[in-house]
Amino acid sequence: MKLNRLILSILLLSAILLTGCGKNDTPDLSDGTTATPPAGEQLGDESQGFGEAIADLGAYNGYFEGESTDVEVTCLSGTKTCFKLVGNTLIFSGITADTVCTVSGKLRGSIVIDIGDDYRFDLELHGLSLVGEGTAPITVMGGDKVTVTAKKGYENYIYDTRDAIGEESTTQKAGAIHSEVDLEIAGKGALTVVSEKNNGIHSKKDLKVKNLTLLVACADNALKGNDSVELTSCATTLIATDGDGIKTSNSDISSKGNQRGTVLIVGGSHKIYAACDGIDAAYNVEIDDSSTSLEIYTDKYSNYSNEVTAVQEDVRYIRFTEKVYTYSVKYYNSDEEFEWVNAEYHSEAKGGRSTYYYYSFPKKSNYQKLQLFVYGSGSTQGQDSDYLAASELITVSDSYDTWHSPRVRESSPLAGRITPRLSMKAALAAVPAAWEVPAAPVAWVAPVA
Repeated sequence: MKLNRLILSILLLSAILLTGCGKNDTPDLSDGTTATPPAGEQLGDESQGFGEAIADLGAYNGYFEGESTDVEVTCLSGTKTCFKLVGNTLIFSGITADTVCTVSGKLRGSIVIDIGDDYRFDLELHGLSLVGEGTAPITVMGGDKVTVTAKKGYENYIYDTRDAIGEESTTQKAGAIHSEVDLEIAGKGALTVVSEKNNGIHSKKDLKVKNLTLLVACADNALKGNDSVELTSCATTLIATDGDGIKTSNSDISSKGNQRGTVLIVGGSHKIYAACDGIDAAYNVEIDDSSTSLEIYTDKYSNYSNEVTAVQEDVRYIRFTEKVYTYSVKYYNSDEEFEWVNAEYHSEAKGGRSTYYYYSFPKKSNYQKLQLFVYGSGSTQGQDSDYLAASELITVSDSYDTWHSPRVRESSPLAGRITPRLSMKAALAAVPAAWEVPAAPVAWVAPVA
């Protein structure tokens, strides 16, 4: 199997404009009364982008009105007494062996899986419609290995109709499916997840999606695994009206020596519509281009973006998640021919539950390369002897105008990079440039071009 770090032979459509991470009042993905959203609440504008209307994708086929606890649960193997219905919450707990359960029917409430860390648990969906109002529809609190399986021949629907959950919340989980442990979504059936104002599927560890047909329509991030996201031989449609399609957030090395922050896509067919980034990986992205069909539509090229923001054609931008550093750019042709420009604060924008800060700097057409520098509060801009971090020399191209800068922590070496943001003119997705982190302030030596 051939895995490339470049995204090859795929369609990438991004705009030569600022990432559309702005946010108006988020429209509901359903009005809660019919299978079709009311007039005026369809996402996107048919005249501005691609993609079908949410209703045409069948996202609301499983929605229902009124209260219901009409669900049937069967334990196929393992601990037969591991489930109970308390009010409108279906709880799986107390297993003493690897266990497989099935669930079908209609539930307006939630499912909680809290089985400890010693055994594996597989929850098979045999035609489930689940509407969550007060808490996350599905919450996984623990388990050695937890799998949610959409069985072949069944269509399943999960709806999160809650208000937006703030990042500071310690009690609410901000995903329609939320897991504190490694989570696998699998099967050969179909699963639709609609999260009106929060994440779609979020694991605080590793998230794997295998084989099934998956539609996620949400406000923030469609698929998020803090440590990693892996898609294998599945068919996905991921819609993020304000956030990213696929996202990882950690980039350190685990206690087992594994690199965190990766996104791996092996086979299958995938369409990503995102207001911000199609794929935002904290470390890297690997795609098997020989067996993967991938289409990414961002910003105004996604029919589902809540808001897009036009920018000036004579400037470039840096996007950051913190507003505590300053930036400069060194345009470069040779050791004798270079020019410094400072990046100035431009604006901030909401992307789902995150805030992004944009800094702008002027385009210079007479230089072949540029290098971005990050400075702390005690450093002067426009110099290369005292700085927190710097990118490698980046070839200047009109095919992208925005760089996504990683989080910088002054107390530890920077493990990140700057990611060029591609435009319609781009044929490939560039490998993120590695940051250079000086051990101590040193004189800058120009890399060999």
